[in-house]
Amino acid sequence: LNNRLFLRTREQLKRKRVSIINQIKLLLLQFNIKEFKTGLRFSDLEKINSMPIAEEVKMNIQVQFKVLELITNQISYLEDQTISKIKEDKRKIYNLLLSVPGMGKITAATLLWEIGDWNRFDNKKKIAAYLGLTPSEYSSGENIKRGRITGQGNPQIRSLLIECAWILIRKDPAMELVFKRLMTQTKNKKKAIVAIARRLIMRSHAMIIRDENYQIGLVF
Repeated sequence: LNNRLFLRTREQLKRKRVSIINQIKLLLLQFNIKEFKTGLRFSDLEKINSMPIAEEVKMNIQVQFKVLELITNQISYLEDQTISKIKEDKRKIYNLLLSVPGMGKITAATLLWEIGDWNRFDNKKKIAAYLGLTPSEYSSGENIKRGRITGQGNPQIRSLLIECAWILIRKDPAMELVFKRLMTQTKNKKKAIVAIARRLIMRSHAMIIRDENYQIGLVF
């Protein structure tokens, strides 16, 4: 299973999981049960079984939970297989990436697969461009304006990095300040968080080249 196929399969399974959770919630709404607003855990099935719900609906929900468990196990298996394939000579880079607040095991592993040799990018801006996180530029008279990100490269990895960026600004006060400044400048939360994701990958590149862990509080 190559990197892109893994990410695509994982995303499809995650969407199926969300779809099943929503189906269960719709069944519960028939009985005006609204307490499961944020999500469902497997432990919630016992609580649902004790509720005043028609038996045929309970049976339907039990089947849905079984399918949900199967999909969750499939996702875990895929993730475990991906992490287990990290070669010994890449483990050091993998651990450096994990030092970034918000960088999970799957994001770190998929970055290893996608980037390969980090030294092939002779500066940090090139790696951001490779992943499609660099704003496009166009001329307007004598001025050069910046538009949306180019979007080249793997969109699923870009999405993972943006997810990491949201966690990063909660865990690193310095990056939170940068995010707030960008929000003030752009008046656009999405643009601001993409800019944080861009800084995240550029900083990750610098960390790997320098062989050093992430430092909280350092503006990059």
